[in-house]
Amino acid sequence: MLTPDAIDIFLDHALDGVNLAHLRTLIGDLFAKQPDVAQVRVRTLPGSSAGLSSLSLVLAQPITHDGAEYHPVAIRIGQAAAIAAEYQNYTQYVEPFTRAERPQLHATSAYGGLAALSYAYLGSVDAPIQTLRDYLWQHPDQQRALTAIRNLFTDTLAGSGGQNGWHMNARLFANQCPGWFYNRVLPPVLSLKNVRVGHGGVDAQAVKSLLARADQPEARSLLGQRITLGVCAGYPLLQEVEAQPMDAGLVRLRLHLLAGNPMPAGIYRPLDPVAARIELIIPAEDVAHVRAALLQEAPLEAQVVQTRYTLLYDQIERHGLRQVENLVGQNLADPLAIYATLLDTPISLHTSIIHGDLNLGNILMREYGPNGIGGVTAWLIDFDQTRPGGHTVFDLVKLEMEYKLHILSHRLRSRVDVLRLEAALHAALTNPSDVERYLDRDHELVRAYEFILRLRQLALKPVKGGGPRPYEYYLGLIGYGLAALKYRNLYDQGRERWVQPQARIEPLASVAYLSAAYAATVIEQIRKLETWPNQVQAAPRPLRRHINPRGCGVGGSLHPLYQASLRRSSIGGF
Repeated sequence: MLTPDAIDIFLDHALDGVNLAHLRTLIGDLFAKQPDVAQVRVRTLPGSSAGLSSLSLVLAQPITHDGAEYHPVAIRIGQAAAIAAEYQNYTQYVEPFTRAERPQLHATSAYGGLAALSYAYLGSVDAPIQTLRDYLWQHPDQQRALTAIRNLFTDTLAGSGGQNGWHMNARLFANQCPGWFYNRVLPPVLSLKNVRVGHGGVDAQAVKSLLARADQPEARSLLGQRITLGVCAGYPLLQEVEAQPMDAGLVRLRLHLLAGNPMPAGIYRPLDPVAARIELIIPAEDVAHVRAALLQEAPLEAQVVQTRYTLLYDQIERHGLRQVENLVGQNLADPLAIYATLLDTPISLHTSIIHGDLNLGNILMREYGPNGIGGVTAWLIDFDQTRPGGHTVFDLVKLEMEYKLHILSHRLRSRVDVLRLEAALHAALTNPSDVERYLDRDHELVRAYEFILRLRQLALKPVKGGGPRPYEYYLGLIGYGLAALKYRNLYDQGRERWVQPQARIEPLASVAYLSAAYAATVIEQIRKLETWPNQVQAAPRPLRRHINPRGCGVGGSLHPLYQASLRRSSIGGF
């Protein structure tokens, strides 16, 4: 049986906070039931984000006593609570409902406060596993990646019967505030310190007014003020969702304030009504006291350190994210001026099971057939954020933004090109004859347009009579575009090893801001496309593949205006 001493570990970058001896023990335990395994070679996966989050990803190659190599397994390593969440989500939402082309749970292990789980992948191919990020960097032809992503969504995640609660089987729920979902990814509405347990009741109207002020320009007047927050009429639950150690003996305690009770269990459910995300910065010795107060529904008194609006505003101004030339005389709207109203207005939204963190490192690719001529298969990894009741378009909105931030920022020439791309994508829905004018036969812009258009088609593809509307997608672009501004790796001083050293468009965060700003500029125009589901039910038409000689077509029923764009456009073939 394999012991930790039999493992050779080769890591090009050490995992943050993971002791090497502990790592050997965790990995050794994963293969303890395979006595023919003599050693396991471990390496980081190029293009992954190992060490950047609570969960790290490595690739392990088991080798037998006689030197034979088993197929590699992907190993997730992190804090025990995070690994437990991934295990539960995989067994509850992935394993029962998705098809065979999915990662197969191999084993689990634990050591102290750390844990690991490993995934094996079906197939007997010898080609190496790559992340989508690495694959896109190495392969200029994006068609194979697009085909793999399409198959991932329309086959693997669709399940055998289609009634599985994932993207292709979304449900529409009325009176959903988009902010209930996007509060999970946007910066905290309020960051608080000097927290004390209060007494007496909390006025619901005062809480509502406080949350509204935190998302407006007047939020700056809240900084330094002491406020009272807690459970009250209209806000029945204030719950802890995460605790994160900080320097100097402090702990960041993240809370969700709900505007209603959590939704019941099940794969078909509306959004959980998360009215606000609250962050408490407290000494470690006070955590137990604050937790007890939360259980007793006692109010909390604290000093405001930051609000969501001031954090976003300061990031935008400090890094000059607004700086860009006008595009064809079109002035960009300020997404900060409208995001609170958009996210707090109840509308009908589609919800489904979502992956929750669909970045370029969480889609794994492998070619099959001689020299890859058989195609490419895509799998998902990292399920700790997977949940039902998510905004259906979110995964593909996030994947689009990741592609823009980490691929296009190196391929496009300037921020003006980002706006030209946004305008072309918008024209595909509203005025297809303008698509070619915006792209101007620029090779990189055309490639980017084709890639993102296919992602949007997947997100908006109607299934069984209806699907998410374009308006929902644009809401997602605003919500996640602003949320991305919080990530330190999008700025020069926080650039991580897996991001290329220098991009043509700097800082990378400016791409997220411009995407959100353009969506904010045209979202009222998009609202007029509400009649789409009826049109699609009446006359679904397949995409005409021959229009694009480069072969980037994706079959299925699409928004009629997307079909018109592809029929009338001749941007391909050069």
